[in-house]
Amino acid sequence: MAKTHVPLSTLFSNPALRAAFQRADRDRGAPAMVPAPVNPSLIGSAGAAMQWRAERECLVAEGR
Repeated sequence: MAKTHVPLSTLFSNPALRAAFQRADRDRGAPAMVPAPVNPSLIGSAGAAMQWRAERECLVAEGR
């Protein structure tokens, strides 16, 4: 399986920090690349619990 790489600046949610990395990428001429995050492989009830929680959060966000 080929690894996907993402620019380091895309991993930050803080706007100031993201902008700083974007400027550094621009000044350097190429973005610093890191391996893309891989979703964890969960076994048994751990995976079911994570799926239940994600669905519940979606329903709460929709106001149901």
